[in-house]
Amino acid sequence: MADNEEGKICNEEKSISEEEKKSEECLKDSVRFEDFAREEDSKKEESQGGISPKMVSLEEYQRLENQFKETKELLLRVAADFENYKKRAAKEKEDTIKFSNESLLRDMLETADNLELTLLHSKSGSVNSEDIIKGFEITVKGFLELLKRYGVTPLDMKEDIFDPNFHEAVGVVEKEDIPAGRIVKVERKGYMLRDRLLRPALVVVSKGKTVEQKAEKVADSEKVAEEEEEGHKCIAEPEPEKPENNK
Repeated sequence: MADNEEGKICNEEKSISEEEKKSEECLKDSVRFEDFAREEDSKKEESQGGISPKMVSLEEYQRLENQFKETKELLLRVAADFENYKKRAAKEKEDTIKFSNESLLRDMLETADNLELTLLHSKSGSVNSEDIIKGFEITVKGFLELLKRYGVTPLDMKEDIFDPNFHEAVGVVEKEDIPAGRIVKVERKGYMLRDRLLRPALVVVSKGKTVEQKAEKVADSEKVAEEEEEGHKCIAEPEPEKPENNK
């Protein structure tokens, strides 16, 4: 019986040791599975930008919600302020364009007053024509000085060569003594606004000599040359002496 009991104990110990081995293997498998699952979760988080769900407390949630509301209200105020700024900027731009010539027009009122005063005196008959002309000259001079203060100056007409960039031809005339392309007459002054053309000058341009005129002049010069040559011959050759009659 003792041998039988010892055999049973040995068998039980073997079965226990086998079960322990199985348990250990199952535990190892479980650990390996958990490690594998963590690796997969980590890879998934990296592929999603590293964002993983996180549990927060109620207080933290309320704090974040309040912060979100404050940020939203701030953005709305900034957007409203920017919209008001755009409206003010548009209004200021409109006023700038509308009243950009205010200072110029204010200064021109003085010229208008002088013209009205000169006209009033001329109608009264108490002022002679010379004083009226002098008054107009003073007014025109003051007006040109006003334009100069604002950068408007008459176009320089010292060069009488026609330039389409600054001149506009309104007529062409034939002038024997003036080469083609020269300005003969200025019908209306041109003006510059600083370094930009404000208004071109209206001019009459010389056409130069025609072909017929050039041919006539050449013929006349040749005729004059021939006459001068004939005159020289007459002076150089003395007249033959007449024979004397013997009586």
